[in-house]
Amino acid sequence: MEPIPVHIQGTLAYQGRAAVMAPPFEASSNVLAAPYEFWTPKAGRTIRLDVVRFEAGTVLRDLQEPPYSVVKLALRTWVPPESKPDRPPYWDWTAKSLVQRLVAIYRATIERALTLPADQLAAHLEATSPVRTRPLPLLITRTVHDGETEYVVQLGEVT
Repeated sequence: MEPIPVHIQGTLAYQGRAAVMAPPFEASSNVLAAPYEFWTPKAGRTIRLDVVRFEAGTVLRDLQEPPYSVVKLALRTWVPPESKPDRPPYWDWTAKSLVQRLVAIYRATIERALTLPADQLAAHLEATSPVRTRPLPLLITRTVHDGETEYVVQLGEVT
Protein backbone atom coordinates (compact mmCIF):
# COMPACT_ATOMS: atom_id res chain seq x y z
CA MET A 1 0.00 0.00 0.00
CA GLU A 2 1.34 3.43 -0.95
CA PRO A 3 2.04 5.74 2.05
CA ILE A 4 -0.35 8.65 2.51
CA PRO A 5 1.36 11.99 3.23
CA VAL A 6 0.64 13.51 6.63
CA HIS A 7 -0.52 16.81 5.14
CA ILE A 8 -3.73 15.27 3.80
CA GLN A 9 -4.89 14.32 7.26
CA GLY A 10 -7.33 16.75 8.79
CA THR A 11 -10.11 16.25 11.25
CA LEU A 12 -12.03 13.48 9.59
CA ALA A 13 -15.66 13.34 10.62
CA TYR A 14 -18.99 12.18 9.37
CA GLN A 15 -21.63 14.71 10.39
CA GLY A 16 -25.21 13.65 9.99
CA ARG A 17 -25.51 11.76 6.73
CA ALA A 18 -22.96 13.68 4.67
CA ALA A 19 -19.22 13.13 4.79
CA VAL A 20 -17.17 16.18 5.73
CA MET A 21 -13.39 16.50 5.69
CA ALA A 22 -12.00 19.57 7.42
CA PRO A 23 -8.92 21.39 6.09
CA PRO A 24 -5.48 19.80 6.63
CA PHE A 25 -3.59 20.63 9.80
CA GLU A 26 0.05 20.95 10.73
CA ALA A 27 1.23 17.98 12.77
CA SER A 28 1.37 20.00 16.01
CA SER A 29 -1.69 22.23 15.61
CA ASN A 30 -4.53 19.81 16.47
CA VAL A 31 -3.92 18.17 19.83
CA LEU A 32 -6.40 15.44 20.70
CA ALA A 33 -7.92 15.91 24.14
CA ALA A 34 -6.96 13.52 26.93
CA PRO A 35 -7.63 10.98 28.23
CA TYR A 36 -6.01 8.86 25.58
CA GLU A 37 -7.33 5.39 24.84
CA PHE A 38 -4.44 3.48 23.26
CA TRP A 39 -4.97 -0.15 22.33
CA THR A 40 -2.76 -2.64 20.55
CA PRO A 41 -4.73 -5.68 19.36
CA LYS A 42 -3.15 -9.08 19.96
CA ALA A 43 -1.25 -10.43 16.98
CA GLY A 44 -3.34 -12.64 14.71
CA ARG A 45 -6.66 -11.49 16.12
CA THR A 46 -9.21 -9.50 14.12
CA ILE A 47 -11.20 -6.85 15.95
CA ARG A 48 -14.32 -5.09 14.75
CA LEU A 49 -14.84 -1.40 15.37
CA ASP A 50 -18.10 0.30 14.54
CA VAL A 51 -16.81 3.82 13.84
CA VAL A 52 -19.18 6.78 14.12
CA ARG A 53 -16.52 9.48 13.63
CA PHE A 54 -12.84 9.97 12.80
CA GLU A 55 -10.61 12.65 14.32
CA ALA A 56 -6.94 13.24 13.54
CA GLY A 57 -4.37 15.10 15.62
CA THR A 58 -1.37 14.66 17.87
CA VAL A 59 -1.04 12.95 21.24
CA LEU A 60 1.66 12.80 23.90
CA ARG A 61 2.68 9.13 24.09
CA ASP A 62 4.55 8.00 27.22
CA LEU A 63 7.71 5.91 26.85
CA GLN A 64 9.54 3.77 29.43
CA GLU A 65 12.98 5.16 28.55
CA PRO A 66 14.40 8.57 27.56
CA PRO A 67 12.96 10.85 26.30
CA TYR A 68 10.03 9.34 28.34
CA SER A 69 7.39 10.88 26.09
CA VAL A 70 6.98 11.73 22.43
CA VAL A 71 4.44 13.66 20.37
CA LYS A 72 2.89 11.35 17.78
CA LEU A 73 0.36 11.74 15.03
CA ALA A 74 -2.82 9.85 15.92
CA LEU A 75 -6.19 8.93 14.52
CA ARG A 76 -9.06 8.75 17.01
CA THR A 77 -11.90 6.43 16.04
CA TRP A 78 -15.12 7.19 17.91
CA VAL A 79 -17.40 4.23 18.61
CA PRO A 80 -20.96 4.00 19.98
CA PRO A 81 -20.90 4.76 23.75
CA GLU A 82 -22.52 1.43 24.63
CA SER A 83 -19.48 -0.41 23.22
CA LYS A 84 -17.31 1.20 25.96
CA PRO A 85 -19.76 2.06 28.76
CA ASP A 86 -17.16 2.80 31.46
CA ARG A 87 -14.53 4.50 29.29
CA PRO A 88 -14.41 7.31 26.72
CA PRO A 89 -16.14 6.13 23.50
CA TYR A 90 -13.08 6.18 21.25
CA TRP A 91 -9.76 4.50 20.50
CA ASP A 92 -6.53 6.36 19.70
CA TRP A 93 -4.22 4.79 17.13
CA THR A 94 -0.59 5.90 16.61
CA ALA A 95 0.90 3.04 14.57
CA LYS A 96 1.80 4.82 11.34
CA SER A 97 0.89 1.89 9.08
CA LEU A 98 -2.51 1.49 10.76
CA VAL A 99 -3.29 5.23 10.60
CA GLN A 100 -2.38 5.23 6.89
CA ARG A 101 -4.68 2.27 6.21
CA LEU A 102 -7.59 3.76 8.18
CA VAL A 103 -7.27 7.06 6.31
CA ALA A 104 -6.99 5.18 3.00
CA ILE A 105 -10.27 3.33 3.67
CA TYR A 106 -11.97 6.58 4.66
CA ARG A 107 -10.72 8.31 1.50
CA ALA A 108 -11.54 5.36 -0.78
CA THR A 109 -15.10 5.20 0.56
CA ILE A 110 -15.61 8.91 -0.12
CA GLU A 111 -13.80 8.96 -3.48
CA ARG A 112 -15.74 5.91 -4.71
CA ALA A 113 -18.99 7.63 -3.78
CA LEU A 114 -18.00 10.86 -5.55
CA THR A 115 -17.71 9.07 -8.91
CA LEU A 116 -21.40 8.11 -8.84
CA PRO A 117 -24.20 10.05 -10.54
CA ALA A 118 -26.03 12.43 -8.14
CA ASP A 119 -28.98 10.12 -7.41
CA GLN A 120 -26.68 7.13 -6.78
CA LEU A 121 -24.33 9.30 -4.69
CA ALA A 122 -27.21 10.34 -2.43
CA ALA A 123 -28.31 6.71 -2.06
CA HIS A 124 -24.72 5.57 -1.41
CA LEU A 125 -24.14 8.20 1.29
CA GLU A 126 -27.48 7.33 2.83
CA ALA A 127 -26.51 3.67 2.97
CA THR A 128 -22.85 3.94 4.02
CA SER A 129 -22.21 7.17 5.94
CA PRO A 130 -21.65 6.42 9.61
CA VAL A 131 -24.16 8.04 11.91
CA ARG A 132 -24.96 7.33 15.52
CA THR A 133 -27.40 4.58 14.52
CA ARG A 134 -25.38 3.19 11.58
CA PRO A 135 -21.61 3.18 12.16
CA LEU A 136 -18.94 2.32 9.59
CA PRO A 137 -17.79 -1.24 10.40
CA LEU A 138 -14.02 -1.73 10.23
CA LEU A 139 -12.12 -4.99 10.71
CA ILE A 140 -8.54 -4.55 11.96
CA THR A 141 -6.02 -7.39 12.06
CA ARG A 142 -2.53 -7.02 13.53
CA THR A 143 0.12 -9.44 12.31
CA VAL A 144 3.78 -9.82 13.24
CA HIS A 145 6.27 -11.38 10.79
CA ASP A 146 10.00 -11.50 11.54
CA GLY A 147 9.55 -8.86 14.24
CA GLU A 148 7.71 -6.46 11.91
CA THR A 149 4.16 -5.42 12.80
CA GLU A 150 1.64 -4.96 10.00
CA TYR A 151 -2.03 -4.04 10.06
CA VAL A 152 -4.77 -5.09 7.66
CA VAL A 153 -7.93 -2.95 7.63
CA GLN A 154 -11.09 -3.95 5.80
CA LEU A 155 -14.66 -2.74 5.64
CA GLY A 156 -16.91 -5.09 7.58
CA GLU A 157 -20.49 -5.96 6.83
CA VAL A 158 -23.13 -3.59 8.09
CA THR A 159 -25.25 -5.28 10.74
